[in-house]
Amino acid sequence: MGLFEAIENIYGTSAKELSKIPVKRWERPETIRVREHLLEYYSDDTCRAQGYEHYPYARIAAVCPIQRPSRMLPKAISVDAPALRPPVLTAELLAQLAFPMHETALWDGETFRLLGFEPQEPRAAFAIDSFLRFRLTTGLMREELHYAIAAEMTALPLREQIAPDAAALLDFRNHSVCGGVHTLCAFARPAPHHDFVIPLQRRSSRVGVAGGSYGVIPMAFHQPYGAGSLDAREPATTALREIFEELFGGEESHEESKFLTHPAIEWLRDHESDLHFETTNLFVSLFGGNYDFSLLLAVTNTDFWQMFGPSLKTGWESGEHFLLSSMDRAAWWRILQQGDWEAQALGCCLDGLRRLRLAEPGRMLRESYDAATS
Repeated sequence: MGLFEAIENIYGTSAKELSKIPVKRWERPETIRVREHLLEYYSDDTCRAQGYEHYPYARIAAVCPIQRPSRMLPKAISVDAPALRPPVLTAELLAQLAFPMHETALWDGETFRLLGFEPQEPRAAFAIDSFLRFRLTTGLMREELHYAIAAEMTALPLREQIAPDAAALLDFRNHSVCGGVHTLCAFARPAPHHDFVIPLQRRSSRVGVAGGSYGVIPMAFHQPYGAGSLDAREPATTALREIFEELFGGEESHEESKFLTHPAIEWLRDHESDLHFETTNLFVSLFGGNYDFSLLLAVTNTDFWQMFGPSLKTGWESGEHFLLSSMDRAAWWRILQQGDWEAQALGCCLDGLRRLRLAEPGRMLRESYDAATS
């Protein structure tokens, strides 16, 4: 299903109708303006009343559970999803919001909709949804806020229908809450480096969400695709598949589980004692209403880097990538000072670095990496 067909299915407005409406070209406002608007719109007190809080280690437009998730990798169950009534938008506003989507690589397909999360286990409840249905309803709140700020408008009719307050935003059964898995990867290097190599990226402007933003690698939507012997519902499965695609140049395939036969992925599965593969957080975006599971995959055996480090190859999703040493203070300071990080990816990065400082202090800086974001 294409973009305009999906718009017509959801809103009843045809591509022919949209084509008759003059579109005002508008620029995406600065991240700081968007962030400050959202942090005021969804105050910390109102989020706390729902069991979530503003992220405490950096000022980002995302919330996380007050009770931090267990380090265990999240388990998953399937549940039935309640039917949702589509929002109502005028054709004039739809035309303005759809305008910036023309240059992105939007696709439709099945994706996991989050319906509940228990951090103490941790365990997530999922149902299957359509990516475009999510992206053109809850996810369209991104473009609406950008457009409203750029056009100096105060009304947010879509947000007022879907997530008018923190209680509605964090009621996962009330609207489509789809999202993905962010993973901070770290690969130990032998002497004389005695550090971790940590890949980061600036996302391609062509990606459907968070184009042009800084982030970890991989960042991917959580989808029910080929998983072989693994459970496709579990976020760790998506993390491994996307490491194959976004770090080792693997060919994307929705039907096959060939990522499991890649030598690097086989090595990771055969050497669990040489890994810190764990949950660090769950984020819910105040901006686009999506969720992101935050994972850490750190390889402490230097054999992995020596065998597979030379074959790292990022996918089309990365406009550019960076390989940072965990001991390079100046490089971390520069990149964490960048203002256009994807919010949940910054949280994933900081949480992963914090965990590594506790688990592997000999390969990490003594001072906190968080200071670079203040």
